Amino acid sequence: MIGENIKQLIHQKGITVDFLAENLGVSIQNIYKMFKRDSIESKHLIRISELLDIPIGRLFGGMVDSTYPGKSNKELESEMDNLSNEYSRVLKSNEEQIKFLKEQVEFYKEQSESYKIMLNTCLSNFNKNPE
Repeated sequence: MIGENIKQLIHQKGITVDFLAENLGVSIQNIYKMFKRDSIESKHLIRISELLDIPIGRLFGGMVDSTYPGKSNKELESEMDNLSNEYSRVLKSNEEQIKFLKEQVEFYKEQSESYKIMLNTCLSNFNKNPE
C-alpha cells in the first residue's frame, strides 16, 4: 500500500507528520488518512518525492514487483524514475503555459480597457463638436 510506504519513508528521513501536512497544504488528519490509502493524488506524490529528495518510484516500494513479473527491481525503479521525471517535466511545462496564458489574458484585458477609454473620449469629443 502506497500510504504505508510513504509513512515508512518519512519516518526513515525524520520528517514529521506536521511538516508533511504543512508542505502538502492538508490537515494532519488527512496525512494519517493518506497513510491508509492505496492511491494518492499525483500532485501530492510529486511534492512528497521532492520533500524526501527521492524519485517518485521509490514511494511505490515493492508494489510494482507483482504487477510486472520478470523485470528486476532495478529495471522497474529505472522505468518509474524515467516516468516520474517525464511527468514532472510535463507538469512544469503545463504550469508555465498556464502562467503565460494568464499573463496574455491580463494584457488583453488592460488593452481592452484602454481602447474603451479612448473610444469614450473620441465619442465625447465628437458629441461636443459634431461637424
